[in-house]
Amino acid sequence: YQRRVRGLDRMTDYGNVAYWDERYQSDPSPFEWYQHYENLKPIFDSYFQKTSNILQIGCGNSPLSFEMIQDGYRSVTNIDISTVVIDLMSQKHPEKDYPQLKFKQMDCRKLDFDDLSFEGVIDKGTMDAILCGDDAFSNVAKMMKEIYRVLKPGGVFMDISYGTPDLRVNHFKTVTGWDLTIRELKRSYIDGLEDDVHYIYVCTKKAAQGD
Repeated sequence: YQRRVRGLDRMTDYGNVAYWDERYQSDPSPFEWYQHYENLKPIFDSYFQKTSNILQIGCGNSPLSFEMIQDGYRSVTNIDISTVVIDLMSQKHPEKDYPQLKFKQMDCRKLDFDDLSFEGVIDKGTMDAILCGDDAFSNVAKMMKEIYRVLKPGGVFMDISYGTPDLRVNHFKTVTGWDLTIRELKRSYIDGLEDDVHYIYVCTKKAAQGD
């Protein structure tokens, strides 16, 4: 788990907004959670089109979305609950220079987007962080409901997590309107943990009856 690379964080802090604001203020340098884009690219290519309208939740200061547009993706909207990191990323990638990228301060439990706005939603560690906080199961259920709402039929929600299926599948089942596939991706580092893979939960929104 990449947290151990830094070695100073407590997992219980990860559900706390103040923790993230302080972290990004004290260390604004880019930090990639779990997997780099080069490792995820083959899986992204299997589920997303370069023309897809993509939402990344809990973007932090990850370079993922920038690397995606460098690879040809035309629209990646990034949200994070931390105003600090959104301001940092907006300054780093101003929309006038990178019209394919957008950064918005937003809570993934209450998305300020219209229904059926995106063909794809990506989460890399946000659900894991929420599960470290108070009212974790309820908050994850709210996140799932909102992601389902903004996804178009046939759209894909892809969640990259360290959480094993026995600890994660029930959270995805709080929404009944999608099909779940689980993939594994070898970690790009080994930190003395028993599991040496990350789990990729691929939720495909079912078409409405009659479509």
